[in-house]
Amino acid sequence: MEYNLKALEIYENIEQKHGIAMVYNNLGFIHSVRKEYEKALEYHRKGIEAATKAGNKNWMAGCYLSAGSVYVEMGKHENALEYLSKGLSLAKDCQASEAELAVYAQLTQLYESMRDYRKALEYAKKQSELRSKIFNEENEEKISRLKLKHESDKKEREAQIYRLKNEELEKMVSDRTAELEKELADRRRIEEELNDKLALIERQRSAIVELSTPVIQIWDGVLVIPLIGVLDTRRAEHLAEELLAAITATQSRIAIIDITGVSTVDSSIANHLLKTVESVKLLGADCLVTGIRPEVAQAIIHLGIDISGLETRSTLAQGLKRAFAKLK
Repeated sequence: MEYNLKALEIYENIEQKHGIAMVYNNLGFIHSVRKEYEKALEYHRKGIEAATKAGNKNWMAGCYLSAGSVYVEMGKHENALEYLSKGLSLAKDCQASEAELAVYAQLTQLYESMRDYRKALEYAKKQSELRSKIFNEENEEKISRLKLKHESDKKEREAQIYRLKNEELEKMVSDRTAELEKELADRRRIEEELNDKLALIERQRSAIVELSTPVIQIWDGVLVIPLIGVLDTRRAEHLAEELLAAITATQSRIAIIDITGVSTVDSSIANHLLKTVESVKLLGADCLVTGIRPEVAQAIIHLGIDISGLETRSTLAQGLKRAFAKLK
């Protein structure tokens, strides 16, 4: 705290607004850690003002992010959303990827605290995608530099071979070859590390798939699985596995598959639903499909799909009403 205040005095004397914004943000962070939130917000607002005067969008984004994070800790959701949204817009404008990544993390935490899990998942996905993009760009640059260095060294070695005509040539070529082999080994090691990290990203994507097909027990004997986005083969198989496992574990009598959030319905999706419903029936449970909007019904009729084996309702509310009626 003492050093930051001294630094603030120096920056104010030389009128360096960039430095002033940085110190104000640091002071805000210190008070935030101490849970002195109002004091933290005071310094973050001063940081925003200084960064704005300096015309530095990067620091403006950072200060808005910091203030938004404090509001998240305070549970003031509207204020948090306002400041984080401004920080995100500024980060995108100046292509500050790390700041944008941090804003996505805070927005994920904010919507989780608001119990808006659909929005939380949306920003968690954006965070994961941006992290993957940054990772790939950084490592593509590293690999490119290694390739350029390898080619440069190769040309240098060839030039040395042409210049040298004596016994020293063989030793120099041998030594240089050993160095290149070491660099090549290092490159292979880096590529292996990249493959490991890519595998980690794939596992994280699989985790996102699991989060996007939650099975919720809303009542004794009643399960609901709300679907959002695109239902491909992988998600459909995961849906069936999770639903059947949940029915067995909870001994539920009725399962509701809600497709309100599924953007489009084609023959593949309809067939996946039919197979899942048949599997549920084999376990002795009933299955309802809700979220059959007018456009979805027209699409199914247009595709000529036989859904006579499905019990459907237009809304989840109607499906729940039907499920409770069956339980009586």
